[in-house]
Amino acid sequence: MRHVVSSLVSCFLVFALSAGGAYPADDKSVSIEDLLTSFETPVPPPPATARGKALKGVEAVFREDMMHAEIKKLQAITGKPVESRKWDGKIYQTYKVGKCSIAVETDGKYVLSLEMDLSPACTFDLDAMMSSLPHVKAHQATFGDFPDGTFDSTCLHPYLCGKIDPYRVEMEYDGPHSDGYTVAEASVYYGGGGTACDAVFAWGDFISKREGEDYLLDGNFRKYSDAARPLFKNIRIDRIKFSR
Repeated sequence: MRHVVSSLVSCFLVFALSAGGAYPADDKSVSIEDLLTSFETPVPPPPATARGKALKGVEAVFREDMMHAEIKKLQAITGKPVESRKWDGKIYQTYKVGKCSIAVETDGKYVLSLEMDLSPACTFDLDAMMSSLPHVKAHQATFGDFPDGTFDSTCLHPYLCGKIDPYRVEMEYDGPHSDGYTVAEASVYYGGGGTACDAVFAWGDFISKREGEDYLLDGNFRKYSDAARPLFKNIRIDRIKFSR
């Protein structure tokens, strides 16, 4: 190809000189190599990553293309797991990335789920995992940032949940086809009081008025998910799991 271009340039120069063309009138010489360079297609820069910097650490893990990726792709970023156990035909592993612990479910070959407790040091852009979610850091996200979802908990009784419940309320959001039907499970710990605890008590009070107080021990709370949504709308999540 370079030979063809060289021949074309040579023909162009011959034509330009014979026609009194615009060949430089001064002593500045223009080499064939200079002209060939101008014909060559420039090499495009590497594709830009989020905010123009190379992704690393947690942000490199929590990406849409990591769901159902080969486990070796994950380990190229995280290294080997610090813990691994088998149960019910699945493998549950824990990886350390900086200060962050990432829980991974795998069948031994593919990544089936990713889960992490959130903090300013352990976060990523939600829309990097699911395009249907807003562009917000995961540790700053609230339940209201999810377009839809079903709320649930193991126990909502204000006094009797301590020994049987990890004091968590979770919301399951089923992503659309554009997200590859990825499922996000966002949750919050309410055992420490605060606004999350207030929302739990309000939700429990709403349910107990309809089902009785004993229902709060092991009832079907998903049945009252619509009542939970406005109560938890502005509550920040502190843990998230993605699966497919």
